[in-house]
Amino acid sequence: MKKYLLFFVLFISAFAYTQENDTIYIYEEVIEYDTVFVKKSGVVINPADQRPGYRKRTFRPNTDFSFLLLGGVKQISSFQADQAGYQRGAGIGVLLRRNVFTPEMSISLGMQFFMWPENHRIKSVPAQENTDGIYFNNLSKPAKFLYFTNEHNEINVPLNFYYTWKNFSPYFGFFLNYTTFKMHYEIESRTIPNQSYAFAANQYNFGYTTGILYQNNRFGISLEYQHHEFLKMNFWNRSAGNINLKFKDGFQDHKFLLGIHLSLVK
Repeated sequence: MKKYLLFFVLFISAFAYTQENDTIYIYEEVIEYDTVFVKKSGVVINPADQRPGYRKRTFRPNTDFSFLLLGGVKQISSFQADQAGYQRGAGIGVLLRRNVFTPEMSISLGMQFFMWPENHRIKSVPAQENTDGIYFNNLSKPAKFLYFTNEHNEINVPLNFYYTWKNFSPYFGFFLNYTTFKMHYEIESRTIPNQSYAFAANQYNFGYTTGILYQNNRFGISLEYQHHEFLKMNFWNRSAGNINLKFKDGFQDHKFLLGIHLSLVK
């Protein structure tokens, strides 16, 4: 019995020493991060600061110089009261635009020139109903009012502020307006009876504008509304003198414009 017990102990001991040890594999995941610079619309993401989720934006302003073709319709309150329809006109312009503060915000300064052909005249009638609310003075000679034409030219100097979202840029601003009108009178003189004189008014005024611009690369299209108002006008003729006009309800100018923009420097 002791032999069998001794043999069993020796067999178990030998079996234990003959077992191989298990191998344990440890895997380590190593991830390398590359440094990426992203430049878009004047924004540079600087990876110098490695804090998670941190993006430092460096603003680089862009300047754009554009040429404009303009067309549209307008309505002037005094001519509208005389049953005038919408007046059609066309113009050209230039625009210098630059980003300020952020890539989405920009400011522009430009110049626009318009020509508005005649489509209506306020004429003299016996009762003078269509000149009600218009008062004339400062003319020392006897004069007969003939007609007031709505043909005129304009120069605008607009200052606009934009906010860009994708390709759309709504904007608003203000402009300095220079307008020329003509009014015709018949004036009696010692040498030439019933001579017709054209009195010209060169007026300066301020107005406001609002609109939206769609820009795709170098081409753009805009829809714009402009408004300004005269309370009085000074018409002048070198030979006949001055005529001052005061408007009872104001001489209001409303314009609706379509513009085509061609960017020359982008």
